[in-house]
Amino acid sequence: MRNTTSKTHFRWVVAFMFFIVYMIAGADRANIGVVVPFIKEDFHLSNVDIGLLASLFYITYALVQIPIGLAYSKFGIGKILSLSMILTSISTLFIGLASNIFQLKLARALLGASEGPINIGIISIINRWFPAKEKGLATGIFMSSIKFAPAFVPPLCALIIMQWGWREVFYIFSIPGIIIAILWLFFIKDDPTESKYCNEQERSYITNN
Repeated sequence: MRNTTSKTHFRWVVAFMFFIVYMIAGADRANIGVVVPFIKEDFHLSNVDIGLLASLFYITYALVQIPIGLAYSKFGIGKILSLSMILTSISTLFIGLASNIFQLKLARALLGASEGPINIGIISIINRWFPAKEKGLATGIFMSSIKFAPAFVPPLCALIIMQWGWREVFYIFSIPGIIIAILWLFFIKDDPTESKYCNEQERSYITNN
């Protein structure tokens, strides 16, 4: 008898999830730009110090790219990606808790190292979860997420600063990453064949298209 069961569309839930993941990462990266004047005043920083904060993020971000690629190959994506999001949130929290310039620089360096694995993990997920003809769209969703963050980060940061203060920006921004990391760990699998939310018809569609 012909199987008339409709295919699921869980890959688009996966796309929504990685959009949120990278948007949160982008927000954690961008929020410091809004609070720089307050940090500069409180810690008596020079322009060189501010430049070093930016450099430390990108240096550690770049350094983890190759080793994390090997780690994904050996241990899988889900646990590492979730851990990366949690560490990103913890690093963001540490920026708000910093009491001196050394702690501030260390927290920013840790943020770069924590965020480094995320983009590689998402690219791997796209390759596994989407058929060739949809990879371009999925990649576009992924890339748009990092541009979406700067659209809401400045007004949100300004509102938080007006209500509470600059440190609270980092306290509040540290929360979403932990939530999305837990959701990812429970609902998103490395491969469609491992997901109970993706039926055989969708798996066949992903493989054959």
